[in-house]
Amino acid sequence: MNEPATSHQALQEMLDGIVKQASNSLRNYGYEGDWENVSTCWNEFCAINMRGKNNPKPVQWAWIVIKRAMAVRGSLNNNVSATILAINMANFIQAAERAKFSYFVPDIERGQKIINSSKQGHEVVYGTPEEKQARWRKYQTDLEQAHMDHPTWGIMALRETVAELNGVNPKTIQSHTSKTW
Repeated sequence: MNEPATSHQALQEMLDGIVKQASNSLRNYGYEGDWENVSTCWNEFCAINMRGKNNPKPVQWAWIVIKRAMAVRGSLNNNVSATILAINMANFIQAAERAKFSYFVPDIERGQKIINSSKQGHEVVYGTPEEKQARWRKYQTDLEQAHMDHPTWGIMALRETVAELNGVNPKTIQSHTSKTW
């Protein structure tokens, strides 16, 4: 009999902690208010949302997390059915996960920009994958032609000749060609 009350209390404490974290997030963005109070929180939430949608994503999700936490808290306090409590908990968990993700979205977008510009720079310096394949086919063709011109030469001498002809290191020729004869 003692276990349900303990788990109820643990859930209540977890919700209180999460609401405090979300409240601190809102305060960090300059939104003051008694976020831990259910009625004040809801009124303040509605008032701020009416001001416009120019709020940063973390702020928007902090409000949603608080709102969902308040729904779960209300379900616990009013002894509603397990189904409604489960639905409220699922909504709360989904909002909390999305809120956590929203904190990283700007970093993800910035990281993606860096990756894309790096790829573009790499293509400028080394060529597109198609250009590289064409260049490597040319190395192979040149190596086979050099072998036909000088059948008695060893593979290292042929690679050095092809490398000198193409202005690259013999190791590049070794990496991108194979002995086909």
